[in-house]
Amino acid sequence: MAKNSDLVTGRWPVAVRDHEGKRVEPGNPAKVSREKASEFDARFGRQADEPSGVSATPKPAEPAS
Repeated sequence: MAKNSDLVTGRWPVAVRDHEGKRVEPGNPAKVSREKASEFDARFGRQADEPSGVSATPKPAEPAS
Protein backbone atom coordinates (compact mmCIF):
# COMPACT_ATOMS: atom_id res chain seq x y z
CA MET A 1 0.00 0.00 0.00
CA ALA A 2 1.23 3.51 -0.80
CA LYS A 3 2.15 6.00 1.89
CA ASN A 4 -0.15 9.01 2.28
CA SER A 5 2.66 11.27 1.02
CA ASP A 6 2.70 9.27 -2.25
CA LEU A 7 -1.05 9.74 -2.83
CA VAL A 8 -2.79 12.47 -4.81
CA THR A 9 -6.50 13.36 -4.78
CA GLY A 10 -8.00 14.37 -8.11
CA ARG A 11 -11.13 14.16 -10.25
CA TRP A 12 -11.09 12.64 -13.74
CA PRO A 13 -13.85 12.45 -16.40
CA VAL A 14 -13.71 8.63 -16.37
CA ALA A 15 -14.18 6.00 -13.67
CA VAL A 16 -10.87 5.09 -12.00
CA ARG A 17 -9.65 2.68 -9.34
CA ASP A 18 -8.34 4.35 -6.19
CA HIS A 19 -5.27 3.29 -4.21
CA GLU A 20 -7.37 0.61 -2.43
CA GLY A 21 -8.66 -0.83 -5.72
CA LYS A 22 -12.18 0.55 -5.28
CA ARG A 23 -14.02 1.97 -8.30
CA VAL A 24 -14.64 5.72 -8.19
CA GLU A 25 -17.35 7.19 -10.42
CA PRO A 26 -16.40 9.80 -13.07
CA GLY A 27 -16.06 13.29 -11.60
CA ASN A 28 -15.81 12.11 -7.98
CA PRO A 29 -12.61 12.69 -5.99
CA ALA A 30 -10.26 9.70 -6.09
CA LYS A 31 -7.09 9.20 -4.07
CA VAL A 32 -4.47 7.55 -6.32
CA SER A 33 -0.68 7.18 -6.46
CA ARG A 34 1.37 9.98 -8.02
CA GLU A 35 2.25 7.68 -10.93
CA LYS A 36 -1.41 6.87 -11.66
CA ALA A 37 -2.37 10.55 -11.34
CA SER A 38 0.25 11.48 -13.94
CA GLU A 39 -1.01 8.73 -16.25
CA PHE A 40 -4.67 9.78 -15.84
CA ASP A 41 -3.77 13.46 -16.37
CA ALA A 42 -1.96 12.63 -19.62
CA ARG A 43 -4.70 10.32 -20.93
CA PHE A 44 -7.91 12.03 -19.76
CA GLY A 45 -7.09 15.42 -18.24
CA ARG A 46 -7.96 16.37 -14.68
CA GLN A 47 -11.21 18.13 -13.79
CA ALA A 48 -11.08 21.26 -11.66
CA ASP A 49 -12.10 20.83 -8.03
CA GLU A 50 -15.43 22.36 -7.11
CA PRO A 51 -15.26 24.87 -4.26
CA SER A 52 -16.74 23.32 -1.13
CA GLY A 53 -20.41 24.04 -0.66
CA VAL A 54 -20.93 25.20 -4.24
CA SER A 55 -23.21 23.13 -6.45
CA ALA A 56 -22.49 22.65 -10.14
CA THR A 57 -26.19 23.13 -10.94
CA PRO A 58 -27.38 26.74 -10.83
CA LYS A 59 -30.50 27.64 -8.87
CA PRO A 60 -33.54 28.62 -10.97
CA ALA A 61 -34.09 32.35 -11.28
CA GLU A 62 -36.80 33.93 -9.15
CA PRO A 63 -39.75 35.18 -11.23
CA ALA A 64 -40.00 38.98 -11.32
CA SER A 65 -43.17 40.35 -9.69
